[in-house]
Amino acid sequence: MNYWVDFNNCSSSPTTIALPNTDPNDGCTAEHSVYSRGDYSTTAEHFK
Repeated sequence: MNYWVDFNNCSSSPTTIALPNTDPNDGCTAEHSVYSRGDYSTTAEHFK
């Protein structure tokens, strides 16, 4: 992720959103991080 954030000159502080837990019985959660303000309005996004 660091490579793409640096390559696109994005902000090093992402906006992170917890995604809805669609199946509370499976023990899984997910986050979506968006590194914005890159060159030419690019973003780098990461799902974890």
